[in-house]
Amino acid sequence: MNDSQIVSLISTLLIGLIICVTGLIVKKKPPKTINSLYGYRTRRSMKNQLLWDEANRYSAELMIRYGLAYALIGLILNLLFEGTYLSLVITGLIFVPVTLLIVKTENRLKELDEELERKK
Repeated sequence: MNDSQIVSLISTLLIGLIICVTGLIVKKKPPKTINSLYGYRTRRSMKNQLLWDEANRYSAELMIRYGLAYALIGLILNLLFEGTYLSLVITGLIFVPVTLLIVKTENRLKELDEELERKK
């Protein structure tokens, strides 16, 4: 392994770990009330307390999974490939779990919101 591969490996593992630890923190200490500082904050998640609680619970679970998956995929890519652009590819891959996290959480909240509207 050359120096750039080592840096790429460390940064990949660190990013995955940060995502995972963030999910663990939100899972362990979810924000109690809707706020503008801490938690999964979107227009839909801040609509009411039920959606807020579910958004933070659900997104925390996804962050844990996606952080571990990102670290594992980055580790495998670093071990299988080498080259100048590998670290750029792995860094670019960060958009995949972030995008999935937002899309899946928003879809979950939309379903829950529609279910609540039907019950009214």
